[in-house]
This record gives sequence, structure tokens and C-alpha cells, in this order.
Amino acid sequence: MRILVVIRAPCANRQSEGLRAGLGLGLRGDEVQVVVPDAIDLRQDPRIDRALATLAQLGRPARLAVGEEDLTDLIERADAVEMWGPAVPTHRRSLRTGGPDRRLIDELDNSQLIREILEAHGASLD
Repeated sequence: MRILVVIRAPCANRQSEGLRAGLGLGLRGDEVQVVVPDAIDLRQDPRIDRALATLAQLGRPARLAVGEEDLTDLIERADAVEMWGPAVPTHRRSLRTGGPDRRLIDELDNSQLIREILEAHGASLD
């Protein structure tokens, strides 16, 4: 499985969390690529520096200053995409639909997603 971790967070806490997520996901043996779009400035922070160094030591350095066109291509080729942006109720903000369509669904409404999952399993929320 090819997993793409995209760091779009403006603050050091979320940036370092996303980088560490990229580290952790790679421990399962999946192909994980961590990218930082060119519009995002990584903050000066020891946690970020450690995570970047560890990714590089593991032979899968984060790609920095990735342009939107390259990012779109990487997203289309990934099997799973994890977006790390400003603090939101959920870390996973982009999911793929199944089947041959394989399109991205951005900015999920978490309550609607939970409702659909529960209803699919026969639960009534009324």
C-alpha cells in the first residue's frame, strides 16, 4: 500500500505530529511518503528537526516545498492520503471512494460520516 502524508499545518505542534505519523505508518512496512507543500513553512522546532532527521536516516526523507501540481499527482497515485492541517476533530481529512472511480472526498463532515457508517450497520439515530 502506498500512503501519502501531507503536512499542511501552520503550527509546530501539528507539523511535528504529522511527521511522526509518517514515521509510524512506515513501521508497518507500507510505502509511506511525507510531503510538505511549498506554501507551508516548517517551524524551527526540535521535534520537527528530529522527525525529519529520522525519516532521512530511514531512507525515506520528507519532500519539502512540493508544488500543487506535483502534490496532485502524488495524491492521485497514493492508495491512502492523510492530511495534517490545522487542529480539527479528526486527523484524516481526505478519503478515497472505492471502486474504479477512486476520487478524493475533501473536507469531510465528521457527523455525516459517522451517521452513514452507523446506518450502514443497521443502527438508527433518530
